[in-house]
Amino acid sequence: MHNNKGDKHERYRRMVKCQKSFYSDNQNKGTCMKLSRTFALADIVLRAHILNPLWWSRDKRREHRCNVAATAIPRYMARYVPAAGTVPEVRPIHNDKREKIWTLWLQGEDKAPELVKACFRSIRANCKQELVVLDENTIWDYITLPPEIVAKRKAGQIKHAHFADICRVELLYEHGGIWLDSTGFATAPIPDEIINQDFFVYMAG
Repeated sequence: MHNNKGDKHERYRRMVKCQKSFYSDNQNKGTCMKLSRTFALADIVLRAHILNPLWWSRDKRREHRCNVAATAIPRYMARYVPAAGTVPEVRPIHNDKREKIWTLWLQGEDKAPELVKACFRSIRANCKQELVVLDENTIWDYITLPPEIVAKRKAGQIKHAHFADICRVELLYEHGGIWLDSTGFATAPIPDEIINQDFFVYMAG
């Protein structure tokens, strides 16, 4: 014979034991994650900022910070998000060239409306960085896009504005520098407060 009352108590005790074990394991995991996150942040602060010589140029210090983050963050993520280990490693940035201002007019600068040409003139007159105006042909001298994007572009599935958005991200990733829309009008040099940022973006409207 089975004692149903005793069985219920035994099942209850087992359930409570399992719950305690579950919460204990999760608390331990949470504590480990917090410690690991703290060590990862400390590693980034130490190598990217404290061990980043002040006598280096601004560009070299920025490059050093980016390269430290590019190696430290994926290592941390891979511990807790296994899929993160399948993401290609971000290659270090090596950009010793003088920063450029990039813009895009697909039909070519000579065929741009007078308003756009006036914006280009204002940038060249007021900004110390070189302005590079790319078009439908010259853009490929600087970037490489996935075949799927190129095919959709040729098929007319990606419009001009969307294509320019894709190009600007790839340009800045590959070469660094500054992106200005073709209708951006400059009345003064770009402030150092903006230039000295690792990343800066603004939105108007």
